[in-house]
Amino acid sequence: MIYIILVLLLLAFFIMWKKKLVVTEYTVAAPIDMDILILSDLHSMNFGEGQRELLDLVDSLDFDIITLPGDIFDDSVDDAKGYEFARGIKKYECYYILGNNEVLSGKAEQHMKNMRSLGVHTLDDEKRVITKDTKRIAIYGFTDRDALSMKDLAGIVETSLDKESETYDYSIVLAHKPFASKYFGKFKADLVICGHAHGGQWRLPPINNGVFAPNQGIFPKYAGGAYEANGKYEVVSRGLARGLKLVPRLNNPPEIVLLHLRK
Repeated sequence: MIYIILVLLLLAFFIMWKKKLVVTEYTVAAPIDMDILILSDLHSMNFGEGQRELLDLVDSLDFDIITLPGDIFDDSVDDAKGYEFARGIKKYECYYILGNNEVLSGKAEQHMKNMRSLGVHTLDDEKRVITKDTKRIAIYGFTDRDALSMKDLAGIVETSLDKESETYDYSIVLAHKPFASKYFGKFKADLVICGHAHGGQWRLPPINNGVFAPNQGIFPKYAGGAYEANGKYEVVSRGLARGLKLVPRLNNPPEIVLLHLRK
């Protein structure tokens, strides 16, 4: 009987170990119509020769900008596939921040320099202002601090936004770690875009946020999805990493997020 149980568990493991790339779409209310592609937590994983599996799917989608909320590169995986990917998307308007693994790698400055040389807008605790349909949109990007908790990082973001003297029609924050609603619901920003949680690794129905996520622990609340608080939104990507970093992902395929802002 024990052997039958083990065989069934292994079978379930392989059935649920989904590695095929998927596109997840969310729609949130905004004063503008705009489409944002979220590509997070690649960790320099391999999507075929020239990263064509990933890039062909990106090229097939309609969007205005790409956001890269951290960990495109890793602290232990070779950077080559990360840069293949970056070269493939440089033709688009892209906004990138550092994640915790990029900081841990000791190559944070080099990654920022290289991404800027490719034409990718790299935000290191700073902002860029763009215009869409006559609306002024501020995009803030915050470099991750690996040693800081989600609460501490939220404090840095909140303080920085509170110091902002200009007003905009819409404000977007890029931060690697997700925030609880009691934090992002107070930010002077309309939308927060995050990654880091990897979908909670094992997404076992009905536990749609997964079993474990870094900085959130067991049964995380903000591991992948669109969340609302006080009319503000946070969108958390489950990320693109599909290799065996530490724990295999079950029922949790690598994900591109296509976010629709709609009036």
